[in-house]
Amino acid sequence: MHKVVACLAISLAFHFLNSAKTFALGDHYTVEQVTDLYLRDKNTVLAFFNGVGTGMNWANSALEARGQERLYCPPDGQVSGAEDFFRIYTDEYLRQKEHWDEFPLQPPAFIYLKGIQAEYPCN
Repeated sequence: MHKVVACLAISLAFHFLNSAKTFALGDHYTVEQVTDLYLRDKNTVLAFFNGVGTGMNWANSALEARGQERLYCPPDGQVSGAEDFFRIYTDEYLRQKEHWDEFPLQPPAFIYLKGIQAEYPCN
């Protein structure tokens, strides 16, 4: 029984440490740093962008449920995943590279938001 509890405790600790590592991708990373991390630790970056994209989708749904203007308007039935969210982030950066490079902070979630708004504008 002690081995099971110890295994569970180690698993939980690993999960929380890995979650903290993902959370650390916050606002203080440049696009270059995020891209470099993606090349070294793809799963961490995709976990982060999965959270960003899913969170934006929920925010968009909540706005729509309240009758408020949505942040972006994807086609009905559009299903996206972490790779799509990361691509949208990268595309937005490359679309306006000079603009984004002017900022000392390049918040990944904000760049993603601007990218998904460009990809799926509400007309």
